[in-house]
Amino acid sequence: MAGQDNAPHHRPQGGRLDAAISEAVVRLLAESTGRGPTKARTTIDGDLIVVVLQDTLTEDVPLAVELCDGDPVSELFQAGDAVTSGAAVAIVV
Repeated sequence: MAGQDNAPHHRPQGGRLDAAISEAVVRLLAESTGRGPTKARTTIDGDLIVVVLQDTLTEDVPLAVELCDGDPVSELFQAGDAVTSGAAVAIVV
């Protein structure tokens, strides 16, 4: 059929796949929080994918936790996790 792309879709493999996932997660966090982590490392072992992020919190988060006794801040983080978790899964599916 005209206009159909019959070329196989190539997915990154090995270290390139790890890097692609890390970059996508960093981008997701930067878009949702306005700031991304300073470092990210992805490890894949079978069906398990782990992304370790460094320096993801802004400097004022510890102060917010202290001033709010943690509860409202904790709820805020849980809400943020709920929003980004689905998007993070979509990155690797």
